[in-house]
Amino acid sequence: MFKFQRSFQEFKEFLIKISANTLFANPSFYYTIFNNVSIIFKVFFADLTPIRKIFLPTYNPRGEKPWDPVCLFRSYWHRCQYGKNGSITKRVNELKSEPFWAILSGFYPNGIPGVGTFYDFEDRLCDLDRGQRVKCSRKMHKPKAKPRKKLKKNQKQASKPKSIVEKLVNCRKR
Repeated sequence: MFKFQRSFQEFKEFLIKISANTLFANPSFYYTIFNNVSIIFKVFFADLTPIRKIFLPTYNPRGEKPWDPVCLFRSYWHRCQYGKNGSITKRVNELKSEPFWAILSGFYPNGIPGVGTFYDFEDRLCDLDRGQRVKCSRKMHKPKAKPRKKLKKNQKQASKPKSIVEKLVNCRKR
């Protein structure tokens, strides 16, 4: 259902492979890894895949395939836990400028979701206790009526049904 889904084992392999590729492409990435070893260990051993089952009911089956909630949650977790608080826009810019945080979240450095995706995820995170999100989005709207034909010259508009006028008059008398 999601754009991509990884098991926890696949995420570990992704983390090792992409980190190695980025390290060889950019030697300064080594210092970033060295300074954040404790964060890497926490991410490497924290299995967050059950979050996908929790968030699944909040997604609507129609429309474009959504981003994996595990990666979005992991990014949200980093933002909250490691002093990277601030606006979501700043966080997305940070993910785009520093590939380290994108990789730890589970995204490819060149495939990071937009700001709206994170705001939408935050809404889902806050809506878990009520569960009204999908119910509201599944309601179909009433189709709009066809536009009325224009009246010809010297023609009056048809009068309203009497029942509506009577109701208005009765309300006014009270």
